[in-house]
Amino acid sequence: MVVTFTTEAGKKAWLKGAEEYGGSYLVGTRWVVQAKPAALLPVQQELGGSFVAGVDHSAHSG
Repeated sequence: MVVTFTTEAGKKAWLKGAEEYGGSYLVGTRWVVQAKPAALLPVQQELGGSFVAGVDHSAHSG
């Protein structure tokens, strides 16, 4: 999933909410790519950005 934003503030607000759902994110200037970590590596090589991990819910039963 690729999400783009018109402002950095919008990106930060979206990312703050999304991180609570877990997952892996590649974050750049006014854009976020969400995918499995292995899929994000080639995207990072092409676009740059830095990795952000959401909350790990694997220890929770449910």
